[in-house]
Amino acid sequence: MRYLLLFLLTLITSVLAYGVDPFENLQARYLSLRNTDVQTIKQEQWRILAGNFESYVKKNSKSPNVGQALFNAAIVYEELWRNHKAEADYQKAMSIFESIPRDFPGDSFADDALIRVGDLWAARDKTEAKKRYLEVAEAYPDGDMVDVAEAKLKVLRRGGSSSKRRKSVDKSMPLIIVDPGHGGEDLGAKGQGGLNEKDIVLDVAIRLENIAKEEDLYQIRLTRRSDIFVPLVERTNLANDFDANLFISLHVNSAPVRTFTGLETYYLDNTDDQSSLALAERENQFFEQTGGVSDINFILSDLIQSSKMEGSIILANILQSSLKSHLEERWGLVRSNGVKKAPFYVLVGTHVPGALVEMMFINNPKEEKLLSQTGVRQNLAEGLNEGIKAFLQKTGKIK
Repeated sequence: MRYLLLFLLTLITSVLAYGVDPFENLQARYLSLRNTDVQTIKQEQWRILAGNFESYVKKNSKSPNVGQALFNAAIVYEELWRNHKAEADYQKAMSIFESIPRDFPGDSFADDALIRVGDLWAARDKTEAKKRYLEVAEAYPDGDMVDVAEAKLKVLRRGGSSSKRRKSVDKSMPLIIVDPGHGGEDLGAKGQGGLNEKDIVLDVAIRLENIAKEEDLYQIRLTRRSDIFVPLVERTNLANDFDANLFISLHVNSAPVRTFTGLETYYLDNTDDQSSLALAERENQFFEQTGGVSDINFILSDLIQSSKMEGSIILANILQSSLKSHLEERWGLVRSNGVKKAPFYVLVGTHVPGALVEMMFINNPKEEKLLSQTGVRQNLAEGLNEGIKAFLQKTGKIK
């Protein structure tokens, strides 16, 4: 019996070991550097990581993550080139990006890679850039990069710049910074039906912005308007740089158990609740690779005393109540998991009342189906809008 138990233990350990995809660890390291070393100062760490992604692809050519692994490696070299201007990094980035649609044409990152190739060519040869953008439209007409490719083609045809001038802030109106979480190569949580968190939250955020424009009671500035990666420090700095009234970060949830459902809203604080800590750990995972977690209690203790803690609690409660009641008007009973506290890094840097909203569970098949519907996303945006207005009315910012 003893030997049988030892055999079974060894077998289980081996299965578990082989069942763990090392891509997740590489991805955590990658997001860590993308968020904390924006200027690619730690060049050696970046280059080692890029090499690790390339080695992963060679050893795991059948993995569903090969496209993203190559894409991330190419991004590393592109960022190194943009910051340090070494021609070898430019050529390496170009080579890897081009290999994705060539070697893995059906991969979900193939059209993204073509867009990046076009962007790299745009600074040197606009004709070559146009070819890549046209290839996206022709080869991936049903992909999520078609609109991006067409927009970039319009810019090239009229000879303008793709960068947009920042809209000025109307000082007479309350300003809300809305942060669609994740973006770009940071997909966020994933649903089994193919939905990605980054796409859902961006869609809801843009819908919310459109509602705000129509009602003209307050103004919104988004931390990202397209499927791009934005470091956390840039997201939170917007609220402080523009002296905003509120900061709201939008996410969709995921849990180990696929039957979990509902809405929950968070404000910044320490907690002993294990589920809240687990969620914060997932959202904060890139910081945990840098040793920043050891400083969180010190940061929080300072912020809790000097920041807008009371306002954040009120905001979180109003948003939670508004979302639940608004969704139930059309979709029936919606589970409320309540207002909770957790140490989310995206809320740490803001000096204004802030909340993080988790809009349903994407790994629950029923809720993923709901999130895929434009009507539900519109209702989520409407619920957020009603909550924002209620908070601004309560605090005397609008009548």
